[in-house]
Amino acid sequence: MVFWRKLISKKDYFIERRFSGRKNCDVSVQRMYDSAWVDVTIKNISPYGLGLESEVPFKDGQIFELKADPVKEPFGKVLFKKDTISVETVWASKRRIDSKFTAGVKFIDTRTHLKDSWILSLIEQTGLRVDHKIHWRAYIRYPAFLDVHYDSLNGNFEGSGKMINISAGGIALETASTLPVHTNLNLRLGPEFGLQQVSAVGEVCWSSYLEATKTAMQGIAFQFPISENKLLYKYVETIAIMCREKKY
Repeated sequence: MVFWRKLISKKDYFIERRFSGRKNCDVSVQRMYDSAWVDVTIKNISPYGLGLESEVPFKDGQIFELKADPVKEPFGKVLFKKDTISVETVWASKRRIDSKFTAGVKFIDTRTHLKDSWILSLIEQTGLRVDHKIHWRAYIRYPAFLDVHYDSLNGNFEGSGKMINISAGGIALETASTLPVHTNLNLRLGPEFGLQQVSAVGEVCWSSYLEATKTAMQGIAFQFPISENKLLYKYVETIAIMCREKKY
């Protein structure tokens, strides 16, 4: 049985169109929260969505507006017709290190609306292009602040870090320094929740250094379907069920 069909109802199912590359930034805008505008920071950007940071929480599947001030930088010299856009939360989490809330959101406005808005200006300023190749990701990610040990398949390095979230497709891994992109890793997950330690092979798809926390974040994709690794399947399934039942 396919993983996400077993754990996720059609009502909860989503597909995230995620740009194959993204740019880090630090742009202050505002979001609508409890009928008021509050500050939020765009931490990374792609032509299809944003990574956000805020002092107030986000919720999975939440739809809200983002507003930019046309007078402030980096929009001060740019004219745009629409100063608000609508987005939907794809994933949401809370960082333990500073208790700030983070989220990944996707654009849900029409192409015409986005073209006339401040977001297109910001995308262009980062040097991104909207016609770049994209890839599809069809897995819900679950928060999982767990230890991970790793070593490269070629034996050049080893280390440990903290898993931030996990899905049927891979993990987000926080480490002290960046890992080389496209490197294949032996991952050792757990033991957790009464399960034995799990081994998996993953590829570093992207890596970014976070100046604010002096740590690096990596996206690690499992190199084989988890259906081929019974222990990994059980590990991810257990975390998913615990998160959905609010036990973790």
